[in-house]
Amino acid sequence: MPHFQAPWPKLSSLPPLKAAAPPLMVVLSIQLSHRSSKAPTA
Repeated sequence: MPHFQAPWPKLSSLPPLKAAAPPLMVVLSIQLSHRSSKAPTA
């Protein structure tokens, strides 16, 4: 997907990001949950 090669700031302003937002939120939430479990003080 060539769209993901663009800078994140520009992607956040693109409409297609709305369609990709749910999976991205899932990935981010998973990463955050892993980080919080490893570093509760964060």
